[in-house]
Amino acid sequence: MVQFVCEGAEEYAVRMLEELHRMKQDEDHCDFVVQVGNDVCHAHKNVLSAGSDYFRAMLKHDTKESREGRVVFKDVDSECVKICIDFIYSSKYEIPDGKNIELLHVAAILQLERLRNAISNNLAESITIENYFSARNAGDIYGLDDVTFRCRTFLRENIMEIANHSGFGSVEKDDIFHVLKSSETTL
Repeated sequence: MVQFVCEGAEEYAVRMLEELHRMKQDEDHCDFVVQVGNDVCHAHKNVLSAGSDYFRAMLKHDTKESREGRVVFKDVDSECVKICIDFIYSSKYEIPDGKNIELLHVAAILQLERLRNAISNNLAESITIENYFSARNAGDIYGLDDVTFRCRTFLRENIMEIANHSGFGSVEKDDIFHVLKSSETTL
């Protein structure tokens, strides 16, 4: 048997994803609920399973969530959970102001590696004095080598400003050592 792929297969796949996203928004044929506090997001088990290893593992087995058609999250930002669910359906995302670490956290929980990597790249490119400490911490927690590297570079280039920051005491000793041994450090 010979298998053929029609012209425009990528366009067809995009259109299917868009239609599934519309169906989710309209709660059409939804068979699963993702709940955070009082906020609920209706979804399709098969789409969640296809897009997230977390949901695949949960829904593949006879779990409470699979039987009840509902998962309840606690101690996470509901807006970030909704963004992650929408990402599964659309491959699109927005980072709300000041919520990049929270979104990274939820993406890590849901095992959304593509989203996690995209947020990591965004974080690595946007380090400031204001977010240095949270970015460096996220680099450690989530094993984001690119963020850790960029934070070290940022620290080396901005050591005086960071030294005057109230959070300076939390700077890792290894990072200070890295700055001091670098020939590019200017004090």
